[in-house]
Amino acid sequence: MTATPAFSLIVPTHRRATLLQRCIASVRRQGLAAAVELIVVSDVVDPATDLVCGQSLSAHDVYLRRNGRPGPSQSRNLGLQLAQGRYVLFLDDDDTLSDGCLDALQARPEFALGRAMLTDCTVVTESRPDTGPVELERQPMASSAALTEGVYIKNQAPLSCYVWPRSDVHDLRFDAHMRAYEDWEWVLQTLARTVPLPVALPGPCIYVVKDDTTDRRGSSAAAQDQRAVMDYLYVYQRHPAPSDAVRQQRLALMQQFGVPLPATAY
Repeated sequence: MTATPAFSLIVPTHRRATLLQRCIASVRRQGLAAAVELIVVSDVVDPATDLVCGQSLSAHDVYLRRNGRPGPSQSRNLGLQLAQGRYVLFLDDDDTLSDGCLDALQARPEFALGRAMLTDCTVVTESRPDTGPVELERQPMASSAALTEGVYIKNQAPLSCYVWPRSDVHDLRFDAHMRAYEDWEWVLQTLARTVPLPVALPGPCIYVVKDDTTDRRGSSAAAQDQRAVMDYLYVYQRHPAPSDAVRQQRLALMQQFGVPLPATAY
C-alpha cells in the first residue's frame, strides 16, 4: 500500500477460522478496501486459520503467527506496532463490522479533525454448534452514550466500539499479565490522553454465546472469582479515582465481592 490507509483493523485470533472468515468478510464489504489495512495476529499455529487468511486477506494486509504465551494482549500489542493507518480499531475474531460503518466514520467531521470516537454497536446472541454459528437474537446497544466517569469503576463499552487516531495510542500497550479486563485497563490508559466523542452510528456487531456451545477461553464464573477481583484492584491502583464519588462506588463494588477496603483506598 503506497498511501496511508484510513484505518488499521487489528484482529487477534485463536483457532476460530470460521468466525475469523466472517469477521474479514464484514471488513471487505465496507467499500473502502484500498483504504483499510487488516492486521490479523494468531497466537498459535493453526492450518485452518492459515487457509482463511491466505484466501481472504489482500496484498496490503498483514497476517502473523506469533510465538509466546497465548492471549489477545500480546497479539494486539504486535498489531499496534505494525499499524500504519490514520485510525486504529480492534476487532475480536468473532466480531464483525456493520455494513457501511467505515464509510460513515470517514464522513464524520470528527474524522477530519483527527478526534477519537466511540460508536454504537449491535449485540448478537448466537449458538455455535459444530455445523456453524446460528443467530438467535440481535439487539442494538447505544454504547456511544455510555461513557461517563463510571468507566473508572467498571468497563462501559466494548473495545471494538472505540476508534482512535493512531498517533494518540501507538505507544500504549495491553498488559499481558492480566487475567481479565486488560481491554478495559488499556482504555483507561487512552482516556488519560484523549476522550472519545460519541458518534451515534452502527459500529461493530458483538457476538455472545450463552449456551454450552460457547468457545470462549475462560468462563463467566472466572469474571466473578477472586482472580477477577485482584484484576479490578490492579486497575484501580493503576488508575486512581478521578473523584470522591467514583472512589466510594469502587469501595461499594468491592464490598459486593466481599473485599472490604479502607475508605481512603483507590
